[in-house]
Amino acid sequence: MYLTDEEKRILDGEKGRIAQKCMEFLVAYGEAAGAERLIDIDGTVNLHPGTFWVSDFTLSREEIEELVEKGERFKVPTFADKPTAPGFVYDGFEDCGVLPASDPEFRKACLDALEPWVRMGMVPTYSCDCYLVASVLPRPGQHCAWVESSAIPWANAILGARSNFDGCFQTAYLGKVPAYDMHLDENRVATVLVECAFKLETDMDYDLFGWAVGEICGLEVPALVGIGRPTTSQLIKMNSSLNTGGQVRMYHIPGVTPEAPTLEAAFKGRKPKKKVVI
Repeated sequence: MYLTDEEKRILDGEKGRIAQKCMEFLVAYGEAAGAERLIDIDGTVNLHPGTFWVSDFTLSREEIEELVEKGERFKVPTFADKPTAPGFVYDGFEDCGVLPASDPEFRKACLDALEPWVRMGMVPTYSCDCYLVASVLPRPGQHCAWVESSAIPWANAILGARSNFDGCFQTAYLGKVPAYDMHLDENRVATVLVECAFKLETDMDYDLFGWAVGEICGLEVPALVGIGRPTTSQLIKMNSSLNTGGQVRMYHIPGVTPEAPTLEAAFKGRKPKKKVVI
């Protein structure tokens, strides 16, 4: 994978062992994904706080506190998705009725463990739909690093930003991400035409429709016609299902989503690989 001179210096340890370790992760990740280079993040990061994907590249609390003491911060606006290791309830924990989530001491310990991340600049939104309350949203074309099933299609399809499922400490700290899949123009073009022959009305309708499209499309990029203009909650439901029934990270709704003013624009003038009626 091609690295700039600055990236090579980080990989060689000139910026310190922690930065080196983060770059080692990005290079290993990028090579596994087939990326030819890294790209600078000019949008935002959305990550699962306290979590590292690969044990070989985990940073300890002490290492993160070392960065904090040096005055270092995340390079880009960074928001907390839901905590997963361990998971805890941020709002309304007192009434959730489930242990240990309803135990205030458990919640306090979880928040304490994430304090260094907050001091690095992470906004403690602690929600899988944190993009609904984020104080900063990326503009169309900006490169991001997000996580969460509903969030990835939201970034790509709804906002027109560019993100794979790779929001993490390393991408936030270095402000870089491997340039592959949704970061590249050619991978964002619609490949499958999906027509909805049923009138979608409820959140559950969109949820089930999204699951069916995901199962049919897998990794393809669908253009969806006949689905009306979904509400915010309907989009969230559909996005989650698209990216769990399959792995649809990007889709187009002609006349609605920013990269598809028309059906022809969604396909960039090409013919669909296949047409599906649901």
